[in-house]
Amino acid sequence: MPRPKSKTRKSRSSKSKSIDARILSQFNQLDLDSDGLLSQDELIAHYQSKGLSSSWVQHLMATADTDGDGYIDFTEFRRICLNVEADGSDTPHLWKVFVDFTFGDSFAHEVAAIRDAVSETIRPFQHNLQHSSIQAGSSPISNKVRGKRRTVPRSYRFVAEFFDCCCFLPLCCVFLLCLLSPLLMVLTDDIYRFTKDTACTLKIPHQILPTKHGSAIEQWCDPNNGCPESYKFLGISRTATSKEIRRSFRRKSIELHPDKACAPKELERNNMDIDDCEAKFTRLFICLEEARQTLIDPKKRKYYDKHGNLDEIETLLMDYTWAATFVGGGLITIVLSFVVLLLFRTCGCPGQGPGKYILGFEVVDSKGATLGKRKMLLRSTVKLVVLVSFPFIVWIVLQFGQQAENLIAAVGALLTGIYKLLDHHVVWKETEDTTKGKKKK
Repeated sequence: MPRPKSKTRKSRSSKSKSIDARILSQFNQLDLDSDGLLSQDELIAHYQSKGLSSSWVQHLMATADTDGDGYIDFTEFRRICLNVEADGSDTPHLWKVFVDFTFGDSFAHEVAAIRDAVSETIRPFQHNLQHSSIQAGSSPISNKVRGKRRTVPRSYRFVAEFFDCCCFLPLCCVFLLCLLSPLLMVLTDDIYRFTKDTACTLKIPHQILPTKHGSAIEQWCDPNNGCPESYKFLGISRTATSKEIRRSFRRKSIELHPDKACAPKELERNNMDIDDCEAKFTRLFICLEEARQTLIDPKKRKYYDKHGNLDEIETLLMDYTWAATFVGGGLITIVLSFVVLLLFRTCGCPGQGPGKYILGFEVVDSKGATLGKRKMLLRSTVKLVVLVSFPFIVWIVLQFGQQAENLIAAVGALLTGIYKLLDHHVVWKETEDTTKGKKKK
């Protein structure tokens, strides 16, 4: 029978926000010069205002300043305030003293209550999931990992990866895209131009594409896009007005129109073939139209003055900025989302990941210790490389057939070997029930 809905989750969220607001408000009060950092002098002034000895300030700075810059920023200050009820010796006593006389005795109890509420929300789900797999006989005993702790069935591990790849990554992509879209709106064409200039300087297209595309590559890499320089072509100065540009275009279009330039008298005078003449002047006429469109548009003209002629892709980027931002931003945010996932698995929550955290797993070595950041980074990198490269592997197989099988097999064997050398086990995370059971034994 489902449990009736309650307002506890909403109240927990509101309490958490109120505590963060209190921490920020207190931080701003202590930050006398409003530079976003707490100095030793500011903390001394705070201690003296409370009538306490300022001799503790130096010890507080030494333990709270994790980045060693001589100041306490808001992140470090928040960590101090939220760790006041942490178990063990990781939280120095002077932190608790500092928080008590700064916020009052009730603050520590509020923080502890919120932490317990979050644990109580997730723990029953993890507990039921763990026991259901053990009762079904699908969670075998592992003697290598902390005595009798249970390993996680393959199906459950698949669900954890599904959470990461199909839930966490898309949400992270959407968040980063919304965050970066204003910047990408401005820099989309600049990013393309930088990539193009770098590729042409290193001659990457020349090495990748067949030689039959050589002329197209040279035209793409040409700053003038295979056309004459626009101002000289139209016979105007760089300060010419729109009226002067239109007048010059009309005059020049009459001269370069294939019907006039390739008339019989002109062909005889220039000793040219009719096909060669039409091809040459058709290209020049297209260049003339491009020059007019570029210089008549203030945005395109400013970009041209800075970088040169716009190619077809740059013209699309100018005309369809929102679509270009969406496509380019999507590619960038996908890469950044994978980086965020790696950081979460290695630094934010070592030995786990979003999916494993929700389901109550952790990754340990044969001795039962949580897998270190270096090994966890390598493990996650191997899995992400396989995930990202799968479409490329399919494409290579379709393109090269049996010739690609040996290469794919060698790469697969290398990644499998690295993965096995990491000596890792995905196990159910220890809960209070398991620790109590060990103590009873």
